[in-house]
Amino acid sequence: MIPRVAKLGTGFVGAGMYYMHDKREDNAQTSANARPSAAEYFLTDKGPAQFADRVGFTQTRNLSSDDPMAALRQMAFTAAHAHEIRVAAVTAAAKAAGTDYDAYVKATNPFRGRKGTKPVYSMSLSFPPNDPHATKANMIKAADEVRHVLGLKDHQCVIIQHTDTKHPHVHLIINRVHPKTGKFASVSNDRMKLSAWAHDWEQRHGKIVCPERPHNQDRRRANAARKQTARRGGDLNAKSGYVKNTGLPPSEIAFWNEHGSANLQAVRAVRSEYQKRDYEKHKRITERKLANVDVHHQAANGSTLRRIDRTLRVLTGKTLQRATPKASSVMDVMFGAVRGAALGVVARIANRSDIAKLEKVKTQLRAERDVRRAEVMRERRQAFQKMQRIHAWQNWLDEKRCKTYRESDTRDYRSALDRWDMGKLKPPLFGTVIAVRYDVEESKNWRLAAEDRHKMTEPLEMKPIKPDAPSADPALPRGPSLGASIGANHARADREAMIAQAARKRSDARHEKPRKRSTGRKRRPRPR
Repeated sequence: MIPRVAKLGTGFVGAGMYYMHDKREDNAQTSANARPSAAEYFLTDKGPAQFADRVGFTQTRNLSSDDPMAALRQMAFTAAHAHEIRVAAVTAAAKAAGTDYDAYVKATNPFRGRKGTKPVYSMSLSFPPNDPHATKANMIKAADEVRHVLGLKDHQCVIIQHTDTKHPHVHLIINRVHPKTGKFASVSNDRMKLSAWAHDWEQRHGKIVCPERPHNQDRRRANAARKQTARRGGDLNAKSGYVKNTGLPPSEIAFWNEHGSANLQAVRAVRSEYQKRDYEKHKRITERKLANVDVHHQAANGSTLRRIDRTLRVLTGKTLQRATPKASSVMDVMFGAVRGAALGVVARIANRSDIAKLEKVKTQLRAERDVRRAEVMRERRQAFQKMQRIHAWQNWLDEKRCKTYRESDTRDYRSALDRWDMGKLKPPLFGTVIAVRYDVEESKNWRLAAEDRHKMTEPLEMKPIKPDAPSADPALPRGPSLGASIGANHARADREAMIAQAARKRSDARHEKPRKRSTGRKRRPRPR
């Protein structure tokens, strides 16, 4: 059981036109003035290729008529006079309470809240194909149960069955305005209520259509229990959270399970092959549909066109031109050409009205084929644009999933990536090689990444150590002498004294300089 809720609407007649008749064709351009009345539209033929064949049965609830046309008119009347019905109900309540109307309204305030603007609530209940439980009695029973679950059991409703799909289904058109009180019914949280009811229906009939529904119900109950526990613990802002599906079709899930990895280039290559197959399939389908149009046109109008062509050859004198004897010399050829042209001109002048009629019919027949080919091409262009949007979404999804895959800590992807390119390093004879971790694809600045990689491959330059200056006496051993050490100590002391003197001068200059208080932007005086 799959319940689906449509958007709220304002017109019961429009809902009846859609649900109680076949779907309109895409090329049907009908204006408001050319649209037939509701009496002509309900369960009647709507013109060429538009019938009410998909309607199986109809049922009404809380309405005075079983006729769907009269029922929808009554629902529209109830919605249009909701305020008057509400006033009458309040008057009856004041009379039953034994008080004045004004005093009752002042005491109870029955007209509080916003007025409703969309009284049409429509939904569908779909059964699986070839379901033995999809009988008329069970469909009506399911519709009644849904009305009770949503709290709309006392509201006006029309139940319509459709038979144009493989899965049997019924549509419900419900009036949110109560026929006795005039109040608008609240349909908040209706999808959660319908999900719980559908799960209960499948358990009672022993046929599970949606296996994910029980898991979602368990997750919702767990989230609600966690919320209540947090609220009792003092967290007044705790929420249960939504239970949502990923929304991915099974084909995408299978593709990622088969080809998913951290290597984005490999995923792109496989995805490109899949998308190329889609383009080829689209091209084959387009060619086949255009060929079918030509075949159907030839089967329907081929004999008529051939008969028109034969008649035109006779009327234009081409048959007389072919009947001329074969020429034996140049003069005969010239005479035959002149004679054929003259006969053609005379025949066209004599039969110009018949020729014009036949040409018009021939043009009309070919125009029908061109119109059908244009419709096919428009449909295929829409399919092509949809396919392009799907491909763009798939590419974006692959980028996102690969990025999530690489950044995830639960997958050991580092071993699969070549993130430490130690084979290209050329260490020097002496020294230490510092390997820098890099990733060109993930780097924000590829130039810096290239420079880092180039530095890694450069050999280290070993500079020789300069020996100390030799002493004046070659007989003495090399190295710093005692005098040199004393001189170095004096030089170091002088340098420290100079540094200290420069520091004192900077400090004196800083103290002598008048200080300016930096207040930043000027603030406006506070009003007293």
